[in-house]
Amino acid sequence: MLLVLEFIADKIPGVDTVNDLVQTVVRPTSGGLVFTSGVGATTAAVTDPETFFTSHQWVPVTIGVGLALVVHLLKAAARPILNAATGGVGAPVASAAEDAGSFALAFAAILAPVLVLVGIAALAVLIVVLVRRRQARRARPTHPPDSARG
Repeated sequence: MLLVLEFIADKIPGVDTVNDLVQTVVRPTSGGLVFTSGVGATTAAVTDPETFFTSHQWVPVTIGVGLALVVHLLKAAARPILNAATGGVGAPVASAAEDAGSFALAFAAILAPVLVLVGIAALAVLIVVLVRRRQARRARPTHPPDSARG
């Protein structure tokens, strides 16, 4: 149900921002649970809080919540800016790109988990290259130097 809601709401400007606000609790919680299950923790329910904390079973939960929260906050902060800058046209494009990236990383994780690390590293390199190109373009003068003018 949440996947369908997220998939549709994320493509509609304005609704995506409201959805991000509502999902501020859900996404980090889900991230903590998924991360914990992925590292092999066996605690499905906390029946004894003291054991939970003394056995360090809280560590993967905290890491998962932290990672999911950071990603969520970055997305929630960027989406209104994107909507305003593009008049709402960028929301469905950004959402489709996020969906494609998520699907590709999930598929790679099933086939060969190492591919996920390669994919994330490639994405990070691509972002750095794009940011540097943009900065270089902004640093170029828009007018030719005086000596080049006639």
